[in-house]
Amino acid sequence: MAAFWETKTLEEMNATEWESLCDRCGRCCLIKLEDTDSSKLYFTNIICRYHNSANCQCRRYEERNVLVPDCVKVTPELARNAD
Repeated sequence: MAAFWETKTLEEMNATEWESLCDRCGRCCLIKLEDTDSSKLYFTNIICRYHNSANCQCRRYEERNVLVPDCVKVTPELARNAD
């Protein structure tokens, strides 16, 4: 039987399946700067204060978007189109 990510589109995946795709790189937790003239995104080496480096997970995952309003929530559209 094929794995769900081989048979479903990103939009067809349920929340559990979508979350399981995370490889825990922590890149989404890095503070980013955007050049307003070029829209180019620059990654810094500064990480969010809620990031747990020991397990590469957010300490406050469920409330991350409330605690950090500009926290990146990766969606199927963002995964396809973001740099």
